[in-house]
Amino acid sequence: MLTLLLTPVWFQLTKFKWANALNGYEVQLDTVRLNLNTLRSLEWQNYMHETGKSKLRLRSFLIRLNNQLKYSLFGQVGLQRIEKGKDGHFYTKVTIDSYFGRNYIGEDNIRDSVAALTVIRDSLQAYGTELIIVVAPGKAFIYPEYIPDQLVRETRDTSNYDIYSKELEKADFPFIDFIPVFLQMKDTAVYPIMPKAAVHWSIYAASVAADSVLIHLERLIGKPLPKVAERKIQTSFFPKHTDGDIADVLNLLDMASQERYAYPIVTKVNEEGTFRPNILAISDSYYWSLIHNHVPDNFFSDRSQYYFYFKDIYPTKTRPVKSVDSINNLKEDLCSRDVIILMTSDGTLQKFPYGFISKANQAFGIE
Repeated sequence: MLTLLLTPVWFQLTKFKWANALNGYEVQLDTVRLNLNTLRSLEWQNYMHETGKSKLRLRSFLIRLNNQLKYSLFGQVGLQRIEKGKDGHFYTKVTIDSYFGRNYIGEDNIRDSVAALTVIRDSLQAYGTELIIVVAPGKAFIYPEYIPDQLVRETRDTSNYDIYSKELEKADFPFIDFIPVFLQMKDTAVYPIMPKAAVHWSIYAASVAADSVLIHLERLIGKPLPKVAERKIQTSFFPKHTDGDIADVLNLLDMASQERYAYPIVTKVNEEGTFRPNILAISDSYYWSLIHNHVPDNFFSDRSQYYFYFKDIYPTKTRPVKSVDSINNLKEDLCSRDVIILMTSDGTLQKFPYGFISKANQAFGIE
């Protein structure tokens, strides 16, 4: 009996890894301050109860144990947006919907978007700023063969990617499309390009993409960028960063590693006679993989920034300093850049470019 009573204390005091804080999003409680009114209404007592419960390490362990039993015995993942595919592959539902064209926004909307971006690009170029679009691959486009049978259609409908790629090419808009690149690589790549327990491209695949992006940037601005002088690859059976993003949010006790992951590390950069451009990346979560590869650190100006979904500003890997809405002069901010990268994956093309068009039009007085 004493052992049972002391179990929560043991979990709270030890560094038992499966009792660590859960991964993923949890609703943050609003702080309730202690005063006579909150005591009478029981608000403070309820707040302290919920706060204590959220920090109880035994709770984290029991949730992981429950998730593990459901996953191991019944194949249940417990997350509405995640689908368990074949051969251990996981997908987000939105990437499957994107592949089959279920979230298609229509050709007219996409054509209007490309036309508006072309006008904005012309306005930026007048101030010496270039605009380029980068499309990263979702797992459903690279590995449709592992999509769970219940979500497979006999034929694909028109997708946002199909029309965007066609319209961007027609408009002669600077555009890097990594979907065909990784489709060609997928059967010959030495290391995973889309890890089974992840929904993003791998850190290794992002490093391959980064090399191509840097070449395109050099051509776009007509200046040589820093070059990789030495690079090594570390391998591991334990995923890092986004290579295990689904495994992380499933909050299991254990998900056996099925793959050998590769982590390229740039150990030396040659900067002699080169130029570090001021880059603004406006992107979905795929740009984090370039940050994890230290691309901004090694090749871009210290003034470069990442506007996550054109909402939160990340100058570094830390928390955002402020929101895009807090920028006093957006036109000045945009025109101070050498290049603006609009980056998306096929799974977020229905939201692309994340409100950038309306705010840029307002900044430049475009009607």
